[in-house]
Amino acid sequence: MPRTKPPDERRNDLLDAAEEAFLERGIGATTVDEVVARAGVAKGTFYLYFRSRDELIAAVQRRYGDAFSAQLAEAIAKADSWTEKIDSAVRACFHDFTHAKDLHDVLFASVTKTENDEFVDTFADLVHTIRELLTAGVEAGAYRVDDISTTALLLFNCMHGAFDAVWQADEYRDESRIVLATQTLFRRALGLPDPEPART
Repeated sequence: MPRTKPPDERRNDLLDAAEEAFLERGIGATTVDEVVARAGVAKGTFYLYFRSRDELIAAVQRRYGDAFSAQLAEAIAKADSWTEKIDSAVRACFHDFTHAKDLHDVLFASVTKTENDEFVDTFADLVHTIRELLTAGVEAGAYRVDDISTTALLLFNCMHGAFDAVWQADEYRDESRIVLATQTLFRRALGLPDPEPART
């Protein structure tokens, strides 16, 4: 048995430990000392992977966004038609936002900057995934979109805001209602027919 873990595995241990601490104590109350203790490594090991606590926070945020984007891309790829692809994108995003709500809220309660004073754009890959879907759909003649980049950005932010509202007001707690309304909006933006209303 090797005594030293591979670098990628050790880095993931630190990210896992940080995520666990953030969920339990909040980002503000979590220290580097606590993270390394949870990960079972020396403090010096931490600085082999991250230059600062802020860089660690940014890395956890990016990992969250990367996983979200991968799940979205997988849902789109599995769908058989262009209409189902956009509907699946909405369902996948709703699932990920709502099932990882606690982690989402603790990670994005405040804006994080890197050491170079650059803002961390965690959801850039998600917007990119939506933009790729729109581009492919337009090229296939399935979607009608004039400004793909702006439309992708607007659709993502509309979806993000709508799904976040699910947890803010009781009137939006009906999952089928919010998903159907979002799918309808997306379809109309792309020149697709409205979905069939859910049967009761």
